[in-house]
Amino acid sequence: MMQAFDISVLIQNILDSVPFLLPEFALVLGFLSVILVDLFIKKSEKIVLTLTFLALLFSLITLVFQYPQIPEQGLNLFNNMFLLSKKSVLLKGLTLLGGLLSLVFFNQDARLKIHKKGINDFYSIYLASVLSALILISASNLLMAFIAIEMLSLSSYLIVSYTAEQSRQMESGLKYMLFGVTSSAIMLYGISFLYGFSGSISLADQSIANGLVEVSSTARLLVLMFFVAGIAFKLSAVPFHFWAPDVYEAAPTSVTSYLSTIPKVAVFGWLLSINNMLHLSNSYYLEIIFALSLFTLIVGNVMAVFQKDIKRLLSYSAIGHSGFILMIFVLPEADVFHSLFYYLLVYVVTNIGAFAVVNNYECIYGIATLENIKGKGKNTVVASAVFVVFLVSLIGLPPTGGFVAKFIVFSELISQLNHKYYAVLLIVAVLTTVISLFYYFKIPLNLFLRKSETEDIPVSVNKQLLILPVLLGIVVLILGLFPAWIKFF
Repeated sequence: MMQAFDISVLIQNILDSVPFLLPEFALVLGFLSVILVDLFIKKSEKIVLTLTFLALLFSLITLVFQYPQIPEQGLNLFNNMFLLSKKSVLLKGLTLLGGLLSLVFFNQDARLKIHKKGINDFYSIYLASVLSALILISASNLLMAFIAIEMLSLSSYLIVSYTAEQSRQMESGLKYMLFGVTSSAIMLYGISFLYGFSGSISLADQSIANGLVEVSSTARLLVLMFFVAGIAFKLSAVPFHFWAPDVYEAAPTSVTSYLSTIPKVAVFGWLLSINNMLHLSNSYYLEIIFALSLFTLIVGNVMAVFQKDIKRLLSYSAIGHSGFILMIFVLPEADVFHSLFYYLLVYVVTNIGAFAVVNNYECIYGIATLENIKGKGKNTVVASAVFVVFLVSLIGLPPTGGFVAKFIVFSELISQLNHKYYAVLLIVAVLTTVISLFYYFKIPLNLFLRKSETEDIPVSVNKQLLILPVLLGIVVLILGLFPAWIKFF
């Protein structure tokens, strides 16, 4: 009799949970619609683009209406498989916002639009990728989280290799996949040990944290290192960053902007959900995050100084920013979300905008290198001016959103200087920010102050390609001048 009662409770919980997964169901419906339209309608690129846009937009709208319904303590859905909180809803909204911006960028990328395979399959893969990101953010079960990470990784491999015709892009796609498979295997190994220690894979209670406390310190350290490996790979954190520069450089620029933003938002969102549990379980978690942040900050910013290709430079910049964001997770739990969300918001807008300008340069001058853009600022005044805004934001200087984002994090670190980790991180973060001045300012230096060694021929600029970066540049300035407009912050 008790078993029947338990089953009825489980079933009722599933039925009650269904309405709260409407954003994910919208993307599933969009995914299926794109596949069916592509199968039965010829020359359906515009229809598929519209369906993809509507799926993302409807998913975002449902999140907006869902937000007031979520209690402060959150909701456990599908029998503790998902935890839906106000924080996770906001991060999902940011993911979908970045997804819509990326979709606009995809539609402008010539390498995708003119590819012989067409772009419809690409959009279906992309919807699956965004879906996996949403699932990961609210996953409260290690198995569900692993499936979401694998789904996100698989779709990323396919997106990167979608237009692969040259050996260089094939090589980078293969490298990305091999690194991903290896890090996933290591992470799964760590998850198996977590289950062995605690008898649970649920993050909804403290079973895993309690199980970690009961084992030896050596076992805790190794298992957490295995577990964090999969997370570090998706964040391109050192020493799991080797794939990023080659992949970012070889992939279509719109794909590069996507890889540097949306998957990171999803992984950081999930890391936020497990942060409190692992904070409480043992100090080794803090030490691992501290080491990842420290080395990622140093390697990302130092290596960027030596880059000549702009996409490769921005890839190391993205690695450095991953280190900076990881630094937030060493802060006390109460301070993490506010710093994290604002930084991610600014980072997504700035990074997509910066790569949109790079795409503009590629359309005009071919490969975007520091050598190729010498003296070209006067031919691309609007694009170059907006690019400077994005670079200033990436450095963290006023009056951009990047300044406010870094100021918040530095303020939190200064208020916690009694802890040994915070003082070291603060010093390294300041030094790497100074280092970033050197490589970011190489770009405007070559655009405006260096003379081209070839004859300066007037070029025709596609004004449609300027709309996205100009709008995002305005948003970056607004976020810097009026940060209080983010009401909950």
